[in-house]
Amino acid sequence: MDCFDVRRDGGGLCTPCPCAATNRISGQGAFGGDFRQADQRMCGVGINFIEDRNRALYVKSLAKGGPAENCGLIQTGDVLYEVQRNNVYCLDPERIGGLLLGQEGTQVELGFMRNITDPDSLYRVSLRRAQVPRR
Repeated sequence: MDCFDVRRDGGGLCTPCPCAATNRISGQGAFGGDFRQADQRMCGVGINFIEDRNRALYVKSLAKGGPAENCGLIQTGDVLYEVQRNNVYCLDPERIGGLLLGQEGTQVELGFMRNITDPDSLYRVSLRRAQVPRR
């Protein structure tokens, strides 16, 4: 099973990011830049998303004890808007998954909006990727 497991869940697409799988990766990064890694432990930040019909990813749930829950700011219903300050709103969920996952212990900065129609609702969090048990 791939680390970023994309599954259909009712009417939306649920994209769980917590993972402790080992993958081989090589190729181009989603925003350019060549990366070559072998046998790296790929981890997420413990957020489960659901996709709406426009491909926006909403926080469905947070993994108990995961980095996202522990930061205390991310709430169910928040919309993922940025990864590393790059706009990812309505991008392909598998592409976004490739940005969320990384080596255990590395940092990723995520931007969320509480209200997608209010640009002032954007907030950013910096999370350290970690192994999060699957439910």
